[in-house]
Amino acid sequence: MSMKFAKLLYNQGAGDAGHSGDDLIKIIESAGYDCSYNPDKKVKDQKIKPEKLDFVILAGGDGTVRKVAEQLIHENLPIGLLPMGTANNIAKTLGVYGEADDIVKKWSRKKTKSFDVGYISGIKDVTLFLEGFGYGVFPVLMDEMKKQDKDSIDDPKLRLSSAVELLHDIVENYEAFDCTIKVDGADYSGKFLLVEVMNIRSIGPNLNIAPMADPGDGCFEIVMIPESKRDEFAAYLQTKINDDEQPAFFNTIRANSMKISCDCKHVHVDDQKIKLDNAKDIYINLQAGALTFLTAG
Repeated sequence: MSMKFAKLLYNQGAGDAGHSGDDLIKIIESAGYDCSYNPDKKVKDQKIKPEKLDFVILAGGDGTVRKVAEQLIHENLPIGLLPMGTANNIAKTLGVYGEADDIVKKWSRKKTKSFDVGYISGIKDVTLFLEGFGYGVFPVLMDEMKKQDKDSIDDPKLRLSSAVELLHDIVENYEAFDCTIKVDGADYSGKFLLVEVMNIRSIGPNLNIAPMADPGDGCFEIVMIPESKRDEFAAYLQTKINDDEQPAFFNTIRANSMKISCDCKHVHVDDQKIKLDNAKDIYINLQAGALTFLTAG
């Protein structure tokens, strides 16, 4: 795999955007790559022409990846991540850490990782997810973060810790919902605080609720936290608040297709909350290896 020409898409509004675009271009070009960059257009408005590139560089957070993913699906065009968001859940699952110059140097190893994508049917104007799709306390947290203006906290670490503390309070008081999940003819019904179809290990404020998830293994991890596990879930969140987090192992099913019907209006797709007025049958299928990322391996 030859890698010479790249395009940089940089979300300068990301949670930890500590570089200017010119800084990043210098780092990238000093590593031997020719790189184009348009600072005058928003990431979501920029078009990618795979036939003219060897790889794409995305500088930002999980939302930045989501904004351009649809252009890159099935293009077999590697994506180099420079994580600069608040949570960076996708980068952390892929093992991409550290300073930008250290990450860029590792691209010369040309190690890649395939990345599955989830396709959704049954929800208007929503087609796919990269991180996770789910019901319950997490989308409620999204609402509360906005209502309490916690998304405006400048320090990314403080913003994450504030989110976990808020989620702990939500979990203690949230009314469980009825949900049925059907996988290969098996019926998983119950009253839950959270149901998440996970493609990566963590969601939101780095909640590591699917520690065995591998985004390139052809399976989702369906994480279900029933009402009976409320205290256990709250205890996990408390360990995270205390900066002593241990991976959480809740009831999990592995599957690449499923049907979900939940009596719950609190729904999210990746980092976006969506509105469902009525309970609907949602169908989810996995497309294996739809994206390719450069890793730090």
